[in-house]
Amino acid sequence: MVPVIAIQTFWRTSGTYLWNKFRSEAAFCAYYEPLNEVLLDEPSSALQQQFEDGIVAKLGHPMLASHYFSEYPIEAAGGVRHFLPRFSYDRYAMAETDLDEALRAYFEFLIDHAASRGRRPVFKFCRMGLRQRWFARNFPTCSILVVRDFNDTFRSYLSMAEKSMDFLRIMFRIILKNRHDPLFAPIARHIGAADRRSLTEPEIRKKANRLYAAATRPTLCDLAFFFWATYIFEGLTVANEVFDVDLIAADARERDRVTAAFRQRFGVPFDFTDLGKTSGDAREAVSPRAVEIVRDAVRLRFGAAGGISIPALSAATRHLLEAAI
Repeated sequence: MVPVIAIQTFWRTSGTYLWNKFRSEAAFCAYYEPLNEVLLDEPSSALQQQFEDGIVAKLGHPMLASHYFSEYPIEAAGGVRHFLPRFSYDRYAMAETDLDEALRAYFEFLIDHAASRGRRPVFKFCRMGLRQRWFARNFPTCSILVVRDFNDTFRSYLSMAEKSMDFLRIMFRIILKNRHDPLFAPIARHIGAADRRSLTEPEIRKKANRLYAAATRPTLCDLAFFFWATYIFEGLTVANEVFDVDLIAADARERDRVTAAFRQRFGVPFDFTDLGKTSGDAREAVSPRAVEIVRDAVRLRFGAAGGISIPALSAATRHLLEAAI
């Protein structure tokens, strides 16, 4: 079996840029965000209407040929077969050996759909989080970790919030859903999301909204840093390629290296010269406690030594990651 391609990203890290490169090649069936909630019951007509109403420009994404989810076999009544609501944010951290037959069956369905069209499946993830190693264990995978400077990523969250694209609000939901997991309990306490009660989905949404509305910029920064750092550390343990958008945009040698590596792996001469430099000079003030929480999570997840090798990355990204291990 030819390995599926997993593009591991987080929100506002330029993952859509790379996904669209694969989507533009006929050899690939490039699935956009296979854990996105809209795949539960959204009809194709609604997704097409969002596209026509300008969602691509609102998100600042590259020009697309069709709506984001065009590759999916969307049912006539809406949604994709086998998708369950819990896939998006529940069990946000999974061990490699954990069993989840429903989630596995969903991905197998999408892989088979791509194969029926004679194409190699590409999954662009924003919601895989600490499940990347589970995916790589369950499916032959070529994993590409996309990395963007944290400071620009965080400021993009703030900018998107002004357009009612509240990625930070969703992060509160994820923490609340996973607050009893030892990996998430410390950050839950730090941001005021600890709650021993059993909460329903409406209660989680209501509390997430309340926490988000009351949060200060430092709290939001710490929350975003936790997700940014942990998805990168998880990704580094399984990545076959690291796509650092800042380094590729700024360093012609790195751009040439990545271009050659992708041509060798995927047989396609991708052009990354259109990747604009995104990194600014302003540094966000991540608190020492947030760095400590990430450091403890890394040790809990990967062992006392961490077992993580940080590759060549932009200076700002490397500095933050090294501080956390």
